[in-house]
Amino acid sequence: CPPPIPASFLSKYSDKLRSDGLCTVTNPELSIQISDKSIESVSDMISNAADLDEILFALEDIEFLTNDNKACSRVASQAVRRLRQSDKVMLKIFDLIENPAFKSSSELSQDTMVRDFSRSRRLALETLVNVLSIDSKEQEAGRCPIVTENDERTTVGNILRVLKKELNQAEYSPHHAHLAGKCIGLLVDSSHVAKEIAVSMNILNAINHSCAVGQSCHSMLEAEAEQLRNRFT
Repeated sequence: CPPPIPASFLSKYSDKLRSDGLCTVTNPELSIQISDKSIESVSDMISNAADLDEILFALEDIEFLTNDNKACSRVASQAVRRLRQSDKVMLKIFDLIENPAFKSSSELSQDTMVRDFSRSRRLALETLVNVLSIDSKEQEAGRCPIVTENDERTTVGNILRVLKKELNQAEYSPHHAHLAGKCIGLLVDSSHVAKEIAVSMNILNAINHSCAVGQSCHSMLEAEAEQLRNRFT
């Protein structure tokens, strides 16, 4: 068994996780132990965070741990498996995408608060992309990724409704819309149920709208929307 990880290794800051060598750990058992302890720490933090600063710190860590381009693939896979065990954390991430209303320091300017709220939504969407991407590779055939059976808020329909809203508001946050499009693509590629629900909510109109926005100002959004449109036509 790998030796216990010193408390100093674990931190709520992404920079600390990086500098302590999470990406360079070569021992598979040790990297999984690190991932378990790290995701446990930041999951507890994001579940109980009361203000925007804490949310941002926790999201930075979770996005890093679940991103197999930043953390190694075995660490990211283990982090996603652990994250999937906590409905509370996933619900918090969905809440941050749909309704990022958290207290922020009264000393911050309005522009800074708007920027931080936007950043929290971006990090939440990026984490959702990471989770969907890894979960879709490891899921059982026919099972929709990230969806739990015990909480209606994590059903496919509600997830797609939130993501569709991002597409419809693409002119305000084209990068967020691009991330939402990636999430929708991963969902419908992994589940026939997700695709049926997306068709029933007429998601193609939102895709077309985001594509038009992308053509005017965001080439990555345009490309993602075109790929999405091909899935539904």
